[in-house]
Amino acid sequence: MGNINKPCFSNGTEYDDWLSRNCCRCIKSPKEHWDEDGMTWFSKSRCKIYDEIENQCFGYGNEPVSENTHNAAKLLDCPYRKEHWDKKVKKDKDKSQNLF
Repeated sequence: MGNINKPCFSNGTEYDDWLSRNCCRCIKSPKEHWDEDGMTWFSKSRCKIYDEIENQCFGYGNEPVSENTHNAAKLLDCPYRKEHWDKKVKKDKDKSQNLF
């Protein structure tokens, strides 16, 4: 898989819609917090797709992204998204199996 030098989104609205539909519902979304010095607000992501899209949109302009990132951004739902409720459902299933 190579890198693609095309923008993932055609405009900011498309980017914002995709981000709110996918990244904001994902457990791998960035966790925003203050740095140890208490002076710097930053976010730490656990998702390569999110990081590459952010670098392309706000970092270095036409920064190349991986083919996986570009293809995921063209879909309505990100194939790598793990929703918050998926984790809870799995825990509930594990508990229900041990009832009897």
